Amino acid sequence: MGTPRFVEVRSGRPPLSLAGRETALVVLSGALGDAATRLGPGDAVVGPSADLGPLAAGGTATLLVEERPDGGGAERRRIGRTDLAGAGPPGITGIRLVHRTPGGSLLRLGPPPGARWLVTGLRAVAVFTGRLRIYEGVSPREIPEGGWFVAAEPSRTLPLQAGNDSALALAFAAPDVRVVLG
Repeated sequence: MGTPRFVEVRSGRPPLSLAGRETALVVLSGALGDAATRLGPGDAVVGPSADLGPLAAGGTATLLVEERPDGGGAERRRIGRTDLAGAGPPGITGIRLVHRTPGGSLLRLGPPPGARWLVTGLRAVAVFTGRLRIYEGVSPREIPEGGWFVAAEPSRTLPLQAGNDSALALAFAAPDVRVVLG
C-alpha cells in the first residue's frame, strides 16, 4: 500500500503519474476533467491507475491520492460529494462505506453532530465542511474544514468525533476497515 499523498495538478503540465494497480483520489480544492468528467471539491474517483492519470490532465486542483498495489480490476467509479452511495455499519450512524476493493476502502463521515467512532484501518481523511477531532496522541487534533490528516500508523485504532452538525469528510481506509461506536 502506498502512503496517501497530496498532489497539485495544473493545466498544461504533464498528467499525473500513477504507479499502483489502482488509484483512489479525492479533490480537495479546484476542479479536474472536462465537461463530461468534471470533478470538484469532495468528489472522489477510484479505478485502475492507467484510467485515472489522463483524468487529472485537465484543470487545476489539489488532490489527496492513494496508489494501491492491489486493485479491484473494475473500471473507474466516480463518487460525488453529495452522493449517498454505500451503506453504514449496522447500528452506527454518520459513517458510510461508499466503495471497497482489495486495495482499500473509501468512507464518507458525517453528519450527525457529536458522533464518535473508533476506526481501525484509517489511512487518511479530508474534511470538506465542519470539523472532525482525531485522537492520535495524548491530545486531540482538530481537522477543520478544508483540512486533512494522514495516519502515521494506519493499523492503529483511532477515535474520531464529528465536531458539529455540518461535518462532512471522505477517508481512505484499509479494505478490512473496522468501525465501532466510541
